[in-house]
Amino acid sequence: MAFYDNYERLCRSINKTPTEVGRENDIQQGTISMWKKRGSTPSATTVSKLAKYFHVSEFFLLTGQTEQEFNNKVDAASNKELDDEAASETEITDDQILKIALQDGIPLEVAQSEPYKKRVREEHARFNADQEQILAEAKGLLALSQRGDMGARRNLFRLLFGAGRELSDDEIDDMIAMFNAKVERNKKKDTPDND
Repeated sequence: MAFYDNYERLCRSINKTPTEVGRENDIQQGTISMWKKRGSTPSATTVSKLAKYFHVSEFFLLTGQTEQEFNNKVDAASNKELDDEAASETEITDDQILKIALQDGIPLEVAQSEPYKKRVREEHARFNADQEQILAEAKGLLALSQRGDMGARRNLFRLLFGAGRELSDDEIDDMIAMFNAKVERNKKKDTPDND
């Protein structure tokens, strides 16, 4: 999810427009327009200010996810074995094809034709293969990232948070910086004082 989408959703949650919230936080309308039109991300200072304003974490403001949701995605990506049930669901039935076709407004006679069913089965198989490839890529990137490979960490963030669009290097840098800052704050909280 893009930053602006999160920002707009948070504004709606408090019954304010993005412009009103921007005005209350000394953010120019042109800046807000850039977030929306160009998909840009605000500076770390602005993210911090807005996170405090909305009473959410900086991480949530940037990604639209809680850190727990992020950790769950990472855990899922690092799982060594696929769920047996999910692995057996690679074949799509005629009934499933018919249901999808009718929902999409495909005429019944077309939905029941063998060429249509063949095409849907091929697309379904490609989709499953793509998902397996993404999972394998995420596992590899996670392993490299855990060893400190920043390039892998950047690519893992792209894969997990891209949401169908290419994230800019600046967006990735901001996410990683905030994620690292949060990890450091948590380490400091968990470390007893040595007084």
